[in-house]
Amino acid sequence: MRNLRPFVQWLWLPLILLLPAVFFVDRTGAWSMIALPVLATVRWLATGRPIPQTPLNRSLALLALMLFVSILITPDPAFSLTKHVGLAYGIALYFAVFDAIPAVKQWRFGIFLFALAGGGLAAVGMLGVPFASYSKFPLLSRLTGQLPTVLVQGNPVNANMIGGMMTWILPVVLAFAIWAWREKRGRLITIIALLITAAMLITSQSRGAILGVGGALIWVLPLMLCGRAKWRLLLLGSSVASLLLIVVAALFLQNSDALLTRLELWDRALLLIADAPITGLGMNMYRRVMPLVYPLFLLSPTQDMAHAHNAWLTVAVDLGLPGLVAYCALLYGALRQAIGSVRRTAAPHHLLALGLLGSLIAHSLYSVWDAIALGAKPGFLFWVLLGLVMRGKWEG
Repeated sequence: MRNLRPFVQWLWLPLILLLPAVFFVDRTGAWSMIALPVLATVRWLATGRPIPQTPLNRSLALLALMLFVSILITPDPAFSLTKHVGLAYGIALYFAVFDAIPAVKQWRFGIFLFALAGGGLAAVGMLGVPFASYSKFPLLSRLTGQLPTVLVQGNPVNANMIGGMMTWILPVVLAFAIWAWREKRGRLITIIALLITAAMLITSQSRGAILGVGGALIWVLPLMLCGRAKWRLLLLGSSVASLLLIVVAALFLQNSDALLTRLELWDRALLLIADAPITGLGMNMYRRVMPLVYPLFLLSPTQDMAHAHNAWLTVAVDLGLPGLVAYCALLYGALRQAIGSVRRTAAPHHLLALGLLGSLIAHSLYSVWDAIALGAKPGFLFWVLLGLVMRGKWEG
């Protein structure tokens, strides 16, 4: 049915319309998943395939299999429901974004919408952060403690999650700002957007996010400013700067309570992985099972620990070691594609490819210290980012 082919590029639109139901209405989100096979059927009728062929399909097939396993084995299906729905939705959104971008013009516009949507969502989330309870940086805390908290109704927003979202968004906004400056188009608005996103990152006081963005910019910013002609020399300098950043981070975190707490959380995650290495515990079960089986000593038992504060350990706890293999393969494939896009994309659009690469690096570094779990509400940004990355590599 070739008359349906034009609709394939617009399959992302009904998914975006479903976003509030998926992430903000717990039970409604499950019913909204009926739309996924419907959209796959439309694509199959139009193209002969229910999903597009992408380099990540094998990894996604394994991840989807472990999602199905999680649905079967989770001890609390109702508590895992939102994460199951979120992950299924995210995979579908990745395919829809991939289908929506046939040329570099749509790619550039998609990156712009990604930055706009992510920044807007983070700005709304900031309204629900109880900044008065955050005191990681005393001088900054005195300033942020004066900010109003207007959306909290027994379920405050975690500032670390806002910082994690900024690791996806800020490198892309920076790339757009440099692109706009060189192209002499929209300079003022992109600079304002860059200042706002940088302020949100700093205000979040997320050490993992700040170090993640800093580490990513060490690698991509010299290439953005100096071009690709001397990339070997630039990468050598970036390697030295990265080592210095690691030393500074180690000195900063040495003997800190945060480091000791992370080590305990990671230890508990490893014990849980050893208990269920093949299937995992089921999505969102770390916060339910860990306090009962392996209680913490450094934190109050009443404090809710949503995940292991490390993305890879969290995936392994939720979806087992096969799920971790699939997740690592996704990141490897995305990083490889992003590097290829940087090398092959014509100037000045190579700046946007660098921005996407910076986002992948920044969030990977952040994920060592913290995590936005698969299926979490802001996690749809990860799948949009993957779709944009895998549609890169435009020949110049």
